[in-house]
Amino acid sequence: MYGRILEEFAFPNGSADYDYTAPANRAEELETKTTTWGWGFAPPLARSKSGSRSKAMEYSFSGLCSAAKRFMEFCIGSDGTSSKTPRDPSDVSTAERRAMAHEAQRVLFEHLASRIVLYLKSCEDSDTASQDAPANLETLVVAGGVASNLYLRTVLRSFLNVRGFSHIRLLFPPPALCTDNAAMIAWAGIE
Repeated sequence: MYGRILEEFAFPNGSADYDYTAPANRAEELETKTTTWGWGFAPPLARSKSGSRSKAMEYSFSGLCSAAKRFMEFCIGSDGTSSKTPRDPSDVSTAERRAMAHEAQRVLFEHLASRIVLYLKSCEDSDTASQDAPANLETLVVAGGVASNLYLRTVLRSFLNVRGFSHIRLLFPPPALCTDNAAMIAWAGIE
């Protein structure tokens, strides 16, 4: 439910508002894209001390939530980081709020897509690739509540295409059947 609301807010004209181009390589993927308001979300795990976590099969979204909160609560310095000067909520325009919703989704979905690509590439490079290895993978099923997000579908398809996996077919259930895990857990608790 919240994902759908966030998507509708970020993209009031639907796919006409996406304007998405997938990063062509890891270097582009790990860049922070600064907005016209001076802030930008760093991709998750991009700044680990050794750099090894950027290639780990891990997901992390907590830093993004903290950054969004800071960018909304404090003024942005000339270096793109939040300052200690409180920001008046009325100074945050609807356009900036939409941009933040758009950027948050872009960064999150690129992070998900990057982990899929890392896995696919690691299997391609493996000497032990079997008949069932991703080199022979034809279809990837994306399910759950997030699968109803049409922007995710666009990002994932574009990401796979630009990284050499255009042969992989993506399957998504109809949005009405993409149930949020929290709802499923709550229902199981009721029973």
